[in-house]
Amino acid sequence: MRDRMRFGAVDLGSNSVRCLAVSASGGVLEYVASGVWISRVTEGIRKGEYTVGGKALERTLEAVGKALSLLERSGVPAERISFCATESLRSATNSGEVIARMKSLAGLTPRVLGPEEEARLGRRGASLGIPGAGWVF
Repeated sequence: MRDRMRFGAVDLGSNSVRCLAVSASGGVLEYVASGVWISRVTEGIRKGEYTVGGKALERTLEAVGKALSLLERSGVPAERISFCATESLRSATNSGEVIARMKSLAGLTPRVLGPEEEARLGRRGASLGIPGAGWVF
């Protein structure tokens, strides 16, 4: 039997931080653990632009810390964690500062996805495990 490797993902969205830990072997993924924490990082957004700060930033940093802790407890090494942010940081006027705070807290830098990549990955995730789903879209 092949050794199973652990992988993790952290998704910093507009209203929540989500994480997923999986075990992989031979192209097969097996669920290990997951979590979701409400952060409302985009609290106060107006006309597509906003500054992340105050309680929203603190909630988000706390949620990211909890997500990374869950992945660590699940046996996922830091080098196998994908940490992505979406519209939540794309539109923030101070995204550079927020990213620096997250790197300082977590030791990982979130990768801010462009809108096309965000849509592509969302579709891919939604269709995972559905036979023939690649042909639907």
